[in-house]
Amino acid sequence: MVVDNPDQRSLFEEEFRGLIHSENFGMLEIVQYSVHVLRWPSVRSAVEFARYEVSDGRRQYVLMRVLEAFDDDWEEREVFERFRGRAEG
Repeated sequence: MVVDNPDQRSLFEEEFRGLIHSENFGMLEIVQYSVHVLRWPSVRSAVEFARYEVSDGRRQYVLMRVLEAFDDDWEEREVFERFRGRAEG
């Protein structure tokens, strides 16, 4: 849906930035998957900023895991069928 609607990118970016501030840690996988596919710099910057802004160690850990998803060699990518057995890059 996101990839198919590039004209709505700013709206999606805003939604992802909102999700990184969510108290619902279950949203982690949705955000990880999305940032791994999209690699939007503005979302990465928002995650980096949020990581240093929060003092809760659990939230910092969750945000670090989201940052890891931006990398080609993201260890958790094989959780998702789309990435199983595929080298990125």
